[in-house]
Amino acid sequence: MVVYSERFTLTLSDTVKDIAAKVGKGFDPDTAGEYSFTDNGDGTISTSTPCEAQFKADAELLMTDANMLYYVMQQKYAERWQDLTPPTLAECQTFIAAIIKATP
Repeated sequence: MVVYSERFTLTLSDTVKDIAAKVGKGFDPDTAGEYSFTDNGDGTISTSTPCEAQFKADAELLMTDANMLYYVMQQKYAERWQDLTPPTLAECQTFIAAIIKATP
């Protein structure tokens, strides 16, 4: 049985909505990950999800390293979304630079 004992929350500038949709898609094992981020109406977008402790730890680490995020997105898209284009390294760098808050 999977226990979601943690919550991962991420807030970014709304200038990266399109990139956030690509990253959200990469993290989602089924469909609709591109809709993970909601507009807060104040110039920011955010997402929040219950998760396992390991997912939270991994996600927090990925939010600090564009190269790792890029690598993981390449893998996830190759596994699940071969017909879609994953975020580029430059997009991953822009995404991380736009992070306002990632919950600890």
